[in-house]
Amino acid sequence: IYPDPGFPTYGSITAYLGAKEVPVPLIEKNEFRLNPDDLISRITDKTKLIIINSPHNPTGSVLEKKEVEKIAEVAEEHDIFVLADEIYSKMIYEGKHYSVSARDECSERTILLEGFSKNYAMAGWRLGYAVAPIRLIEKMTLFLINSVSCTNAFTQWAGIEALKHSRMDDMMISFKKRRDIIVKGLNSVPGFKCLKPHGAFFVYPNISKTKMQSPELSDFLMSEAGVATLPGTAFGQNGMDYLRLAYAQPVEIIEEAIEKIKEVL
Repeated sequence: IYPDPGFPTYGSITAYLGAKEVPVPLIEKNEFRLNPDDLISRITDKTKLIIINSPHNPTGSVLEKKEVEKIAEVAEEHDIFVLADEIYSKMIYEGKHYSVSARDECSERTILLEGFSKNYAMAGWRLGYAVAPIRLIEKMTLFLINSVSCTNAFTQWAGIEALKHSRMDDMMISFKKRRDIIVKGLNSVPGFKCLKPHGAFFVYPNISKTKMQSPELSDFLMSEAGVATLPGTAFGQNGMDYLRLAYAQPVEIIEEAIEKIKEVL
């Protein structure tokens, strides 16, 4: 069971393993947070794994404490593994990050995935880590040894430097400024409606009033405005009325992009 929209790998790995894909729709009126009741209604005796992602890609939503606690409770009740993708855990603008791993400290059923690519701007360095029950870690270690051997040395040294000397506060001040600018800008575009995300560095505007579907509009903006976006359908079938934009660019680039979108629309 995994969120839709969600990171595309969730579905592709599920299909690769020959398991059954059970997407849970994330609804705009719930600020794209996973509703535990929608999760519960999809659990059967065959359910093996629940995947959650908070802060969330592509919407930037952040699960509230009561939602995280309920998901952990349900997983324990049904004895289901929970994969917590927390790659954006330090990228929070309002509120706090709550981890489902707090319930069992990854000793029974929780698998925590974290990394350096987002929090420390080390995309492409492929440095991350997992915390999980010993029986799972032993299997994962066997797989890693025979597939990638280990993480290269200079990347590990870079990770140590990031942990010791990171300037996350400065980075998040900059990202928050960009977030506010792109949300305000997109809400001034005819046919766009954009919620303010509470984490990560993505916006997920509703574009249904443009009368264009997501793949069509994404192609149009690339060819006519030179603005790169991703159609919401890249993250699941529930994304037809949405686009995903990343705001990791400087403010002046974001503002230029907004103006170009307005011009061509």
